[in-house]
Amino acid sequence: DARQCISRCLYDLTDGKDIKDISMGEASLLIQAYALLILQVGIGAGSTGGSGSKFVEDTMSSILRLFQIFENPPDSVLPAESSRDNVYQMALCATITACYKFPPIGDTKGPFMGGPAVTACFDCLQYLLTESVPSMKSAVFESRIVGFIIHRDLSNFLEILHKIIHNNNSIDRASCQYDEELSGLGNMCLWLSLKIEDNKLKAIHRKGVSPEFIVEDPTSIIDTMRRANTLQTNNELDSLVQTIFCDPSFCKRMSLHPSIVNFVRESVDMLLRRPLPHIPLVLPLSLEHLARSMSREDVEKDHDGLIQFSLQLLYSMMFLDCESKSPFTIDPRLLPLKETLEMLGSKCVEDNNQRSGMMLLFESLKGLISNHCPDITRSMAKTTLICQKVGEPSDEMKKDYISPTLVCDAIRSCFCDGVVSNETAGMRAESMFKLCQAVNPCSEIDVAVVRAILTDSNSQPKFINYSALVKDPLVILKAKAAVWKCRGTRRIMLRVLQNLMKANEAEVMKYSTTDQVAKEFLTSRDAIIVRCLLFVCQSGFLLEETGRENSTPSHCVMSTNLIRSVVTQRLGIVATLIKQNLADITLDWLVEFIPESFFDSPILLNILLDRGSLSPTSRLITASAALRIAVANSSRGESITRQLASVSLSILIESFYLVIGPVGIPVSVLREDDGQDVTNICRKSMFRMVKTCASINAKSAILRNEATIALSKIAAMCKNESSGGVAPRRKLLLKEIWDACAQANSVLGGAMQI
Repeated sequence: DARQCISRCLYDLTDGKDIKDISMGEASLLIQAYALLILQVGIGAGSTGGSGSKFVEDTMSSILRLFQIFENPPDSVLPAESSRDNVYQMALCATITACYKFPPIGDTKGPFMGGPAVTACFDCLQYLLTESVPSMKSAVFESRIVGFIIHRDLSNFLEILHKIIHNNNSIDRASCQYDEELSGLGNMCLWLSLKIEDNKLKAIHRKGVSPEFIVEDPTSIIDTMRRANTLQTNNELDSLVQTIFCDPSFCKRMSLHPSIVNFVRESVDMLLRRPLPHIPLVLPLSLEHLARSMSREDVEKDHDGLIQFSLQLLYSMMFLDCESKSPFTIDPRLLPLKETLEMLGSKCVEDNNQRSGMMLLFESLKGLISNHCPDITRSMAKTTLICQKVGEPSDEMKKDYISPTLVCDAIRSCFCDGVVSNETAGMRAESMFKLCQAVNPCSEIDVAVVRAILTDSNSQPKFINYSALVKDPLVILKAKAAVWKCRGTRRIMLRVLQNLMKANEAEVMKYSTTDQVAKEFLTSRDAIIVRCLLFVCQSGFLLEETGRENSTPSHCVMSTNLIRSVVTQRLGIVATLIKQNLADITLDWLVEFIPESFFDSPILLNILLDRGSLSPTSRLITASAALRIAVANSSRGESITRQLASVSLSILIESFYLVIGPVGIPVSVLREDDGQDVTNICRKSMFRMVKTCASINAKSAILRNEATIALSKIAAMCKNESSGGVAPRRKLLLKEIWDACAQANSVLGGAMQI
């Protein structure tokens, strides 16, 4: 039968043959077939030829003879891998399977029976565990097996046996009937523990969890950390993990193994299973010190330090992910996360192995950084650094160009006593800033730039850290006017501001109690930023020369683009600014150069329709701004622009008596809470709306008709109020309104419908 065939083939494989005559592939397949046969069919019973006991005795003797033929190197000179690794692992799993499936061993809880077959099982298993390890890889596998035996980790033990025998790492436990085999495997572990001294088994296990073996294959220590439950064991394992983390060469060797991420994860989980306090092996200050000691030049020559930092960073990020409120967690934004991912990614491209340890390390780090700092991974995916050099620097200067300190000096050199002294120096500072960004962590550069921008020749440098900047990016808006006027420093400042805005948004979304709270906070923040940018843009001192002859200066493109980006991303900002009584000249600039302001039209329409949301004066001011937006964007959405214009003009008509004031009372008697003259404010808004009506495009026939009707109604109201005895001052105001309406109506091509 099959048992006799397998037994005979194993015997023929080793009978009278030399090591050169043995095929490793054939030996591995025969031993695998033997193990599969035992799992599926069983061993059988009896001690005659072909029976269960004889079958076990013959096959165990054949496997023992096979490995006695091989010459094994001493432990001190074991190679990392060997051609006999697969045969050894298969033989060890097959021998263990035969032992726990053999009734005298697997079905007996003790005292265990003897006999030739049992002796053959022990001799073969003892030799495989103590005398026949061909490489460090096999030694680690042997250490795992012995660890399962010592700690009676039966479920995982049985899973490993089935995965090796079936040559399938994704095998399902349910399909292997694990529960039916656990009893026999437990009896086998007890039997072997009685046969081999505990010290010998522990020595075999410790060999696989020594640093030299861990860096080649960390699977044994991963199992050990998963089982760790005593303080003494934890201290020993902490020391081993610390040894790996502190040695760059160990980290580099370990990065070749696909279990590197599991090694870090188990070390964190082991820490979290302990009683409080949980003090991580990698502390924030030591990680920051390691980050500062790295440079791109050193990494390009030898990336041992990069992998060491990446491993420690992964450990700290995993700890942060699980214990976010611990005082020992890192502030990830103080570390060069983006630069680390970029350099790791380039190494992975060179490696070109999707399942290598370095690739898995990169993917795990990227996932954790996406959770805590999503703006960093988004910026990596959407933008590329383009260095526009003003003049090619010499080889001697290239090293200086990457220094943040030199960038700060270049920024300060642009000013003299708070005045822009050299526009060319600003361009040079911007060029140096871009080159510096390519080789230095963004956090260091941003902090250095902000300190340089906020400091002048008469003040001491301000102490600012990156964490504080992320929490309050608006501090950069405190820059003096000279910084805004100089093109180079302004562009540097806006780049840093955009980086800080993205980082701040990620932090706000992460720590806010609800999404609505986060959105309201971010809208308020962006409204302040847009208001500042609108002020400096409309004031005219950001005008830039185009470089062409006889051409008019243009507005700062980067400032305008930033406003457009924020307005597009954050709906409601324009409506918020209008409710805050945005200056007329600023509103005109906003409507003319920021077409995205039209996106807030539905919000403005709802505000105007809600009579209780604003005071009558503020409602008319908002209607004036809304009409300006509707007229300027009449060709972009006819339905919404018509509704917005119609509601705005209706409010204008309703506010007529606010403009002219009550009869018989001085017009200045109506005051706002802050003391401002209501009639004067409303009068300015009315004339502005009339002027806006006159600018309606000839192609917008519907809007022109709406405006003509509204102007005719106002003119009629003016005429009615003028009849009878009217004070001269009031009559003069009514005439001015009537004249403005008539002139606007004439421009629109309509006639007064009085």
